[in-house]
Amino acid sequence: MEPTPPGAAVSVRSVYKRYSKASPWILKGINLTVEKSTIYGLLGASGCGKTTLLQCLVGRHFVDYGQIQVCIDEKKLLGHMPQQVALYTEFSIAEVVRYFGYLYGMAARDIHRKYRYLSKLLNLPQNDEQLCGDLSGGQQRRVSLAITLLHDPQLLILDEPTAGTDPVLSSIIWTHLIELSNQGKTVIITTHYIEEARQENVIGLMREGVLLEESDPQSLLLRYNCAGLEEAFLYLCSRQSKDKAENVEESDNPPLMVQYAPVLDSPLISDEYISWARFKAQLLKQFIWIKRNLLIMSYVVFLPLICMYTFNCAVGLFPSSLPLALINDETNNCSQTVDRACDLTGPMSCRYMNHIKETGKIQLIHYHNSSEAVSAVGHKNIWGIIHFTSNFTQSFLNRFKMGRDTEPFDIYHSNVYLSLDMTDYVTSFYLQSLMYDSFREFYGDFLEACGKRRNVSNSPPLRFENPIFGSFTASYSEFTAPAVICLIQFFLPLLFTTSAIIQDKLRGITERNLVAGVTVLEVTLSTILVQCGMLIIQTLVVEYIQYVLYGHPFHGDPWLTFILLFLQGICGTMLGIFICFVTKQEQLTGFGIMAASIPIMTLSGLIWPLEAQPEGLRWFSQLLPITYSIDAIRALTIRGYSFYHPMVYMGFISTICWSCALTLWSYVQVRLNDGAP
Repeated sequence: MEPTPPGAAVSVRSVYKRYSKASPWILKGINLTVEKSTIYGLLGASGCGKTTLLQCLVGRHFVDYGQIQVCIDEKKLLGHMPQQVALYTEFSIAEVVRYFGYLYGMAARDIHRKYRYLSKLLNLPQNDEQLCGDLSGGQQRRVSLAITLLHDPQLLILDEPTAGTDPVLSSIIWTHLIELSNQGKTVIITTHYIEEARQENVIGLMREGVLLEESDPQSLLLRYNCAGLEEAFLYLCSRQSKDKAENVEESDNPPLMVQYAPVLDSPLISDEYISWARFKAQLLKQFIWIKRNLLIMSYVVFLPLICMYTFNCAVGLFPSSLPLALINDETNNCSQTVDRACDLTGPMSCRYMNHIKETGKIQLIHYHNSSEAVSAVGHKNIWGIIHFTSNFTQSFLNRFKMGRDTEPFDIYHSNVYLSLDMTDYVTSFYLQSLMYDSFREFYGDFLEACGKRRNVSNSPPLRFENPIFGSFTASYSEFTAPAVICLIQFFLPLLFTTSAIIQDKLRGITERNLVAGVTVLEVTLSTILVQCGMLIIQTLVVEYIQYVLYGHPFHGDPWLTFILLFLQGICGTMLGIFICFVTKQEQLTGFGIMAASIPIMTLSGLIWPLEAQPEGLRWFSQLLPITYSIDAIRALTIRGYSFYHPMVYMGFISTICWSCALTLWSYVQVRLNDGAP
């Protein structure tokens, strides 16, 4: 391994780098020296390893073998302009400059003064309140360069700073870079314009992860007797290809002396976890983002309201005016029927039909025979058929008088025959219950009118006393309401968090922030802090709508319920952060959200009780993030349990454990990604 020259600003010695053990080497034995107060140009085609080398220099990646040393020991002394524009398009020019100035610990006065100077130098738009997203591509790159130069760094690493600029502005930028090098600054620059590299003190030519040559431009031309740098580069490329063909068996793997040499971490990989200046900048970014995305914020605030409204209007309500086909072989005229008296002469089928109509829940449609009724069920959205036999009244009265001694003929003809369309479980089950209850009510009224005790109509020897919890009239919505609240509290923060973080990753802003010194802890804490404010509003909204506006039962401690729902939102936020740290693309993030949401919605007891699941699946369901929380909210609101009941405190324990586990997994993923989310 070559020694590091004294006084070098950057020294790279025998560096090898690949992204996994199965992938090819991206950097193969790079030896590179950048002297202080010079401009070093790195030239090479796309995919040759330039960006990977720069990421290692700025501390974004560890090297597998070799050593990297730089002359600075703080990230605020580094100015990095990435290949992507990496700007917040929702921010104005002034806001994005102020944000990065705060990241580097600059005072507001210094930020304003330096920006005015760079604005004139780089010919930035005069209106600094113009949004970055409204700028042209060239203007965005100039703003990006201004941010890089804002804090007066000692080491500049610029990835194609003159791309998209006209020749006049390009000349101004180069003049300024030369002036900076004369002031003692060191500049490392990549460019596709080979002839532009003549203005650099030293150039390094890269191809296929190898540094072909490192020299000043004039010496390079003289050494290879070439008229231009492009000709020299082509000569070196052809020589590399020829050497590679002659040494087919030569391995790209590092030699043993390099493999066993100590790997020096870049001093730019800092162990500082949090800085108040950077954290303040993160909070500023969050609040500006909220201000610029009022539509998304309205979505976050009003979506719970819409969800609660649609849920209470569409779920758990009993159907009404359900059409049933009626076949009454006993009579076609029910107009003279007496409903309340102990009338033993009128048709009892009419009396029962009138009782059904009074409920307003069933609409009876007359048909003459079974074939017409069956056809109507199949084609006219009718839910079933009620059939009274021709001898219904007489058989009914005989059964009433004879009791257990009733003849089989009277038993058969005194029954009301009901055939239902059972393809819709909820509606058919409701119709069965409704018909049973309505007949029992009808028979009880008849008994009372005839001077009998009403409870004789309860044929089974079973009496339901007052419920311990809930009520006889409890609806399905009372069962699902706590689960829907937990679901909203969990998934809305998840969606908001993933959308914000993944956008920054895709636009290269996350990478730029991390190079500027931002830590994952600062990103996480600022995200959680902003989410806390939103969660307070969201929790109050859903609780007010569900329990005050719509009057769902609430018998427990409102503060315990609020805290548990709030913690559920934090858990959803942490899951969103974890998904963003694991996935690299927007599509994969969407798949990750779907992979999490489908089992949570179907298995956590939202739709159906866990007790109905097979034992093995039930164990898995209980491990989901919101399962115990749903049971806890039900126990708090419907049963009025205190915190010390197992159903309640298990909801808190599960939520906190999931949040801690997701935090730990996110940290492990960051470490696996060389410190990048």
